[in-house]
Amino acid sequence: MNKKWPVCECDTIQKYLVAAYGRLDNREGSYAFRGVTKHYPNIRPPIDRRKIAPDNPVKVETRLLKEFRRRGWKYLTRQEQRRCLFAETRWSNRRNTGAMVVARHRMLPTRCIDWTYEPLYSLLFACDGDYGHSGEVWWFNRAEFDYCVGAQWPALFGKLGHVEDDIEEEFIKGKAAQWVTALDYTSLAGDRLDLQKGWITVAGQLGTCHAEEIHRLGVRGKGRLVVPARLKPKALAFLERMGVTRQALGFGPNDHADEIAQKIREEFEGKYPCKSPSSA
Repeated sequence: MNKKWPVCECDTIQKYLVAAYGRLDNREGSYAFRGVTKHYPNIRPPIDRRKIAPDNPVKVETRLLKEFRRRGWKYLTRQEQRRCLFAETRWSNRRNTGAMVVARHRMLPTRCIDWTYEPLYSLLFACDGDYGHSGEVWWFNRAEFDYCVGAQWPALFGKLGHVEDDIEEEFIKGKAAQWVTALDYTSLAGDRLDLQKGWITVAGQLGTCHAEEIHRLGVRGKGRLVVPARLKPKALAFLERMGVTRQALGFGPNDHADEIAQKIREEFEGKYPCKSPSSA
């Protein structure tokens, strides 16, 4: 993976900022960033990190979404409820990508991977929570990714674009297919997703390594920025002075929706053992 996603060691905050913002300053297109607290050799969604055989993975995924909808609905923000209602109405099904995006940003295990457009936010997620290991920020060129994504659709759906309904139909039915795409869900603003300038990548089948799929698509502009463990306290202090904290990004104490999602996650993890510690 080091050859596919080259590593840049950032031993100072300045070096990280230069590496992360240099391409943005040169107007090379939009970029995606994902911070993780320690080294992982791949990027796999949370639901794919558990051994759920012999159960049907899609049925397990559906149960998680429905259970969170049932137990957590009244505690969601109005904006999150609007996202869910919009998707339910558009596709006439409560199993949809809108519900998945909301559930994921409440930390429920899903098949999607979180990204942000803001390198400072990814730096926070790379540093906060594990101070004994170096953190990493995975990045790639979103504009190049979108171009490569478009090349999938003629073979899969027989058209060049406007495949949103086709993607949703396959997701709702749980049909497995080899594709990966991005979902922004930015039309309804004001919740945690927007505070984090967040969006997701989602694959057409469970068990997909998103890092491998992004490489397979042909995206050349990508890599990883490594933040040494010794630099994390200094980076967090810098971010706090910048106003970049977990609370500013929508995480707060005594959040009932988060507590319910955590309870469901613990029930899921208690039933299905972990595959390995090597998934980001």
